[in-house]
Amino acid sequence: MHTHLGPFVSEFLAESEYARVSTHFQRQLICISKTASQVAWRDLPEQYGPWQTAYDRFRQWKQERLFDQILERLHIQLDEEGLINYATWMMDATIIHASKAAAGARKKKNDAVADQALGRSRGGFTTKLHLVCDQQGIPLAMCVTAGQVQEATQVEALMTQIHLPQRRGRPRCRPQHIIADKGYDAQWIRQYLRRRGIRPEIPNRATPTGRQRRQRGPRPRYDRTLYKQRNVIERLFGWLKEHRRIATRFEKKASHFMAMIKLACIRQVFQSYFSDTP
Repeated sequence: MHTHLGPFVSEFLAESEYARVSTHFQRQLICISKTASQVAWRDLPEQYGPWQTAYDRFRQWKQERLFDQILERLHIQLDEEGLINYATWMMDATIIHASKAAAGARKKKNDAVADQALGRSRGGFTTKLHLVCDQQGIPLAMCVTAGQVQEATQVEALMTQIHLPQRRGRPRCRPQHIIADKGYDAQWIRQYLRRRGIRPEIPNRATPTGRQRRQRGPRPRYDRTLYKQRNVIERLFGWLKEHRRIATRFEKKASHFMAMIKLACIRQVFQSYFSDTP
């Protein structure tokens, strides 16, 4: 088991197509992951080389999906050690305030997100982070949308992301239970989860009366004891928001902001499971 991020990155790079990358940038990546997006690119310490070089390499690795590959490798290792819980997963979303500096990205035809996941909500100029984690707080899937987007609209997008690779057999992609708050109280979500063999643990909104109550049918039940575990994903959001450039978005492009979030998730997994120091 690795005691810190450096040996894992070196080993991963040596076994992959990125072996050609210099040790110098491995140190830059480790620095960025340790700071977990807490500093601006121009404030990168001098011992890690020119900030422009670090940024260019970060953008290149983002385009080549290196951070996704590292997360996938971590999921494999955690699964082999029996640390990923397949009984209960949690789903939720959180608002992230965006700085004025996040606006103004150039529009390109090949951009996956046309609005760069920026919008207006009650909180002002915001982005919304949608996330799924397991019972231990291990992040499994994530996406970003504009702040005004309702979280229930991203259920299918999140669930279809999850393919936890196995050494043998098919990837695993579903738990026994999904815990979510009242924002996910919709009949179609419950039906979607049940079709996949997942039991939804979702409380009801304020109970309607009369005709509306009859149209909705019997009130769905959920496990109140199991639902109390939803604090796990709330604490994961709290940990992520301790990082300056995740608590407030400064990245203009949604893909760059997602890469920052994935770097922070990589660091969180290492700190929790692959480090001898708290």
